[in-house]
Amino acid sequence: MALDFTFSSAGDLVAGFWFQLINDLFLYNAEECTFWVFDAITDFINGFLILTEENRPIPAIYSLAFGLHKIPVAYYRCNLLILDFAIASNFYTTFFTQ
Repeated sequence: MALDFTFSSAGDLVAGFWFQLINDLFLYNAEECTFWVFDAITDFINGFLILTEENRPIPAIYSLAFGLHKIPVAYYRCNLLILDFAIASNFYTTFFTQ
């Protein structure tokens, strides 16, 4: 049985490795950041629409409170994304500039 490992399959292996690394570093935290930010914004918009269009203040207050409740989570998740970018930028400047 011969091992069929060509230059093309090595390139595919390296490409998959880099994609997984970028996914673990940036895309996971970017997905979490955008989810929580848009979830909080959606709650604010729903609260405003419930209050103005349906004239139901109690459900509107609940929706606005849910939006306020999600802001710290969104801040934490987006801060992780900024931290990841800073680490990658420091890595690049350390090894590839000079």
